Amino acid sequence: MKNQVILLDKKPGRELAQERFMDLCGYSRGKSMPEKRMERTLKALEDIYDKLQIRAVISEYGKECIDGMSMLLDGEVFTCKALARIPSGEIRKVYLYILTAGEAEYGEASALDEVYYDFWQSAYVFAGRETLRQYLQNQNPNENKYMSGSYGPGFHGMEVSQLKKFFTVLDAELIDVRLLDCGLMSPMKSFAGFFVEAESEQDFPPEDSEEE
Repeated sequence: MKNQVILLDKKPGRELAQERFMDLCGYSRGKSMPEKRMERTLKALEDIYDKLQIRAVISEYGKECIDGMSMLLDGEVFTCKALARIPSGEIRKVYLYILTAGEAEYGEASALDEVYYDFWQSAYVFAGRETLRQYLQNQNPNENKYMSGSYGPGFHGMEVSQLKKFFTVLDAELIDVRLLDCGLMSPMKSFAGFFVEAESEQDFPPEDSEEE
């Protein structure tokens, strides 16, 4: 698998996206949103739902590319402390990816609706990572394999500056994603990271730990 483009179904991630959206709105799990506000947020989702296109470009590498907390992938060295916490003998593969929700044109909208549009896009990118993980987990279902969560720049000791290496190794233009001179991705609602495939169930490090 090299620079494979995957169009992800939004439906499996809807519940997770809704949970993430509520978190972004400041409503913790179990705290309900007022009915009228909920109606407005769902209308905002309806406005942009068909424009949300969750796509990923992904490449697969064997365990021989990994040494401790380093990965040598197509000539680029990536470092991430999460790797060192997974027994090297259990690692089978690593999957490097860039994922995006694309650009959703708002048109004329109120400031509040624009906030909701933005939150919904962020929520579906978040859910898209899990959908992609499940997609990989379900490939060759007869194999015994266990997928880690997603690790990437800014988390688990992987410096944000390593983001540019993802764009060197992966052909992000296949999903219309660019790395800007300022270091941000365009579209903004995009994410870069990697999954680890292990031979047995592991106590994988949590996804979003901002470990030094």
